[in-house]
Amino acid sequence: MFKPFAALALLLAPAFAYAQSPAIDAARAAAADYDNDGARAIVSEACDNGDAAACRALLATLNNSYSDDDEAASRTLASTMCDNGDLLACVTLVRYAERGRGGDIDQSLQRSSAVAACRGGMLSACTTASSMAGQGEGGPQDRALSLEMVQLGCEGGNAISCQFLGARYQQSSWDENEGEDVEASWIASRAAYARGCELGDVYSCSSLAEMMISGDGGEKDLEGGLALLERACAEDFYQCEPWLRALEP
Repeated sequence: MFKPFAALALLLAPAFAYAQSPAIDAARAAAADYDNDGARAIVSEACDNGDAAACRALLATLNNSYSDDDEAASRTLASTMCDNGDLLACVTLVRYAERGRGGDIDQSLQRSSAVAACRGGMLSACTTASSMAGQGEGGPQDRALSLEMVQLGCEGGNAISCQFLGARYQQSSWDENEGEDVEASWIASRAAYARGCELGDVYSCSSLAEMMISGDGGEKDLEGGLALLERACAEDFYQCEPWLRALEP
């Protein structure tokens, strides 16, 4: 059943206050008069006519409904909007495809939507896209795509992407034969962990501290590494516990 005041709450929300759309204004007025069905009909018609702001309002309304039919309609709408470049709709579609909302669980759709969202700058989708590409979920295994996704996320300032990127380069250093490629991977891993730590990711900090202590990927800095590890442990002991155990005599 449709939530009685969902349309009112969504159409009056600040997220839609900026919209330069007569349909949004008309729907907002209808919702203010508690005519939620009328408000929904207005944005639905406007969306059908290509009003992007109205489509977002309609997607938000459908997304907050208890109705199975509305969930299916929301998924269809999100798919169309994502194909047309609406990145928020792509993120919504990732969630729907992952959980089977509005249709079947669809890893292929989840992966393609996450890739589109990440490439468009929705950084929260980058680790999902990277993980799925790296593990061959929702399509063939694609290590290059997996790396691209976390590089984009980390460069954009997503701390978890930096953590994933550091781990990816670290794994590469273990997998490569000895030589220049190994050292380059260690250096890249340390740089990614440093960026993740700078962005506040405790696991990146503890990983960076371990590399500083061991001298992997750069100069050995026992004092600095131990100090960083101590700060990381103060933030989240669970994340740094493995490194503490490794340092025990």
